[in-house]
Amino acid sequence: MVETQSVQKVKVLRTDNGGEYTSKEFNVFCQEAGIVHQLIAPYLPQQNGVSKRKNRTSKTPIEAWSGVKPSIKHLKVFGSFCYLHVPSLKRGKLDERAEKGVFVGYAAELKGYKFYNSSRMKILISRDVHFDENSYWNWDLKKVHKCDQTTPSILEPVVESTSIEDPLDVEATSNTPVLKVRPLFDVYERCNLVLVEPTCDTEAARFPEWIEAMKAKIDVIERNGTWKLTELPEAKKEIGVKWVFRTKFNSDGSILEHKARLVVKGFAQVVGVDYGDTFAPVPKHDTIRLLLALAGQMGWKVYHLDVKSAFLNGILLQEIYVQQPKGFEVTRHEHKVYKLHKALYGLKQAPRAWYNRIDSHLIQLGFRRSENEVTLYLNQNEDGLQLQSVIEESSLESMAKQWKAQKHEEPKL
Repeated sequence: MVETQSVQKVKVLRTDNGGEYTSKEFNVFCQEAGIVHQLIAPYLPQQNGVSKRKNRTSKTPIEAWSGVKPSIKHLKVFGSFCYLHVPSLKRGKLDERAEKGVFVGYAAELKGYKFYNSSRMKILISRDVHFDENSYWNWDLKKVHKCDQTTPSILEPVVESTSIEDPLDVEATSNTPVLKVRPLFDVYERCNLVLVEPTCDTEAARFPEWIEAMKAKIDVIERNGTWKLTELPEAKKEIGVKWVFRTKFNSDGSILEHKARLVVKGFAQVVGVDYGDTFAPVPKHDTIRLLLALAGQMGWKVYHLDVKSAFLNGILLQEIYVQQPKGFEVTRHEHKVYKLHKALYGLKQAPRAWYNRIDSHLIQLGFRRSENEVTLYLNQNEDGLQLQSVIEESSLESMAKQWKAQKHEEPKL
């Protein structure tokens, strides 16, 4: 860097006898670069006279290096309140022309200031900022305070603040981007800091809430007719299963539910034997946008349905046998296995099986699949035109009415 910035070659380098300078690697580097490496005699700092005299000067390192005294006019009081100019292209006629924020530093790679916007909870960067260095943001009360006589002198303005032109219109692109910032006390109140989710069924068995979650999932599987207890046929291998535990939270950070999911170890499946096709089509974003745009233009009603445990409704075409979940073995039948009639999470063909199930049911209800978009279905009858887009477990009004009428034989909503 020295040679690049000064456009001059380093010829002689004088150092003390520190290990970082006397190592073999450093000597080899100096020899390859053609640099003469000189060492001072032990316990004779007088030989460092040149550098000692240089250090006695009142110049800053950047001034000694460049020969130009740096300007400090851009330095502002950290934590002071400021106003960011909003460009005309990013505001409406009646919108405010400035955003309020707190000065938090300088951008490393951009020529601008960094400030925290409390309303958007983002770190923003711009040059067009007006500083009020006599005010600061009170994080506890969440409002602006004016400096008084008892305020430390560091908050007093050193230079007169001025507006700087040419905003960069750049959002948080520093070395360490911050998407959202929140006071620590708010984080402590909202987050479950000691919450630990079980990693296996043995750990989960020590907590009543996780035991209930596993029982609930087993009950759903049993009521859905997903499997049947049987003997393992010869020349067949059973596939292992495991529990996966997740805690779902409300928007305020409180616990919504403890969710347990029984997952098949699909990596043990053999292609051509345990499964065939695995691909399941998904709708394009353009299709969803088009449906919503048509609904808005034509005044249609749009409904969204959630199929509970959607993948558990896919009917399997292959013979799949899985082990009994640990802790839920059937008494006196511990050696038996479950034969799957419907899919479980983790199976390679689970997405495909669910798509085939929903596809056949929609066609049975009178829907016609689009030739250009296989997840889009249309139904024309005396009630008008009905459109249906399958997004794993989504549907529209007609599905709600007809599925609820046939809930005894079709997936539960």
